[in-house]
Amino acid sequence: MSLEDRIVSHEDENDAPILKEDQDRINEFARLHARCDEIEAAVKEAEKSLQDHDDAGDELMMQDDETVMYAVGDCFMILENDDAGEAIEEAKALMQTDADKLRAQYATTQARMSELRAMLYAKFGKSIRLE
Repeated sequence: MSLEDRIVSHEDENDAPILKEDQDRINEFARLHARCDEIEAAVKEAEKSLQDHDDAGDELMMQDDETVMYAVGDCFMILENDDAGEAIEEAKALMQTDADKLRAQYATTQARMSELRAMLYAKFGKSIRLE
């Protein structure tokens, strides 16, 4: 965004006083915006982890050995293929649930941001930038 885009012309200025409620709304919007960024990053991480588990499940199916090394945190356990497959599927289900919860949080946060954006733009017009 160029400097000219950020400068508000005199015609677009709004001399509405900034009340404490307005400042609280601006602050809430800023916090929600930061939270959305965090949620987006968490969703991307969850999706990558889901894809990694999908890939691990595919590799497990192609495995000829009867046992595999299964990582749990910093430890490895020897599991039979069937048990490892079940563990992968359980982990994927938990990750999918977490990702769905994050997406729901994101939608709720975006909805509240839209409400705040509408209120603030209604009062301040082009005098305020909310992004």
